[in-house]
Amino acid sequence: MRCGRNSPDCRRATMTTTRTPGFWADFARTHWETSPAHFPALLAPVLFPLDELFDAVTRMPPERMSGDRYWVSTTGRPASRDEFTTVPLDAHAPVVNDGDFAGFFRRATAEFPDRRIGINLHHLEKASPALWFRFRELVQAINTAVGAYPSDNWDIDTFIGTYKVSPLGIHKDNAGVFVTGLSGRRSYYLWPEDHFRPGDAALRTLDLDELKPHLDQAMRFDLEPGDLLYWPSSHWHLICSDGEPSVVLSVSAYFGKALSAVIGNQVRNLLAGCLGEDNDQDSYEIGSDANEPPAALAKAHRLTMQAAQGGQISDALQQYWIRFLSADGMHALPPDTAARLVTDRPIRVDSRYPIHFMRSAAGGLIVSANGVAITVATRHHAALEAMLQRLNTGTETSLAELIHQHARAPVTAEEVTSLVGLLNQCHAFRSAGDG
Repeated sequence: MRCGRNSPDCRRATMTTTRTPGFWADFARTHWETSPAHFPALLAPVLFPLDELFDAVTRMPPERMSGDRYWVSTTGRPASRDEFTTVPLDAHAPVVNDGDFAGFFRRATAEFPDRRIGINLHHLEKASPALWFRFRELVQAINTAVGAYPSDNWDIDTFIGTYKVSPLGIHKDNAGVFVTGLSGRRSYYLWPEDHFRPGDAALRTLDLDELKPHLDQAMRFDLEPGDLLYWPSSHWHLICSDGEPSVVLSVSAYFGKALSAVIGNQVRNLLAGCLGEDNDQDSYEIGSDANEPPAALAKAHRLTMQAAQGGQISDALQQYWIRFLSADGMHALPPDTAARLVTDRPIRVDSRYPIHFMRSAAGGLIVSANGVAITVATRHHAALEAMLQRLNTGTETSLAELIHQHARAPVTAEEVTSLVGLLNQCHAFRSAGDG
């Protein structure tokens, strides 16, 4: 199944869709975290339309991730990473007035004549729930086939550019990467982990003549629109092109999340909430016994112990896990806080993406959909759990019907309306025609 148009040791994939029974199970046995795989023409362009990606890119919120960048070369033929600089995304990234990516590339050429440009944007779910759900279908199938989740997250990002050699040069990520072509063509050169040693000069240059001995030993895969390419986290990679505009989408499984960080984050957030303004300390008072922790530290320790004994830390960890689970390890889909639910509008939960819920030590109910957790202060667990279980069957219903069936003493119509409304804002319900 390992394929590549220019790799003589590879053969063309015979499976033509990721929905073919056994496709991902075969992939997991053959390639997951062991070897690259190239599947030509596997994904129909309609699955990830170029115009939909353009719409998402132009609607990204102004808050940027640290990895979001717009590179511009300082020469027409950059030979090192130092010959790329970054410019503000807000001033130069694609905008609605460009019309489409072709319009953006025309503007970029006018803004930066005789230069190579490249854009990398992460967390596309912030602008496109539809794109997030389409990738989630792939991610869920991969998780199931592999039998595990990546400990950090799955991240959706896009690379847009005219660079002949990626400004990142030859590099390696702590992630298994899937990339699909949407426009233009790119060549991916891959090497196993032991090919390069730390400090190798090849890791610092973009000069293809200098890199030729390594390129000759690489696995090369030419990516065209509709192709899917995978490489494991152990592999070095370099992305090249003919310099014409190209656009790709990728989803990456990031590994290596420390358990101490997972637990520590839950405790830190919980303790910060308990301490309030006392969380920030400018100094520690000197007491009569220098060996005794100061009062501020003693208070923080006492609150931490109380949180552990009272079940709050356990709740926080459980909440972390059902958020993770309800998004299949992807970044949370941001809620649409403006969404309002019409009482008699048909709604249904996609049974592939169920609502997750658990009882908290504090006596309430923690509910999660698509990576977002909702805490419901209620003692009426059984009645609301029955409603959530019914929703998870995927049966079409409506808010009016849910109120009629589940708003019975002691559960009120307001409780049902509030919870269902919050779930609606978390994209828990699929409309007619959704995949």
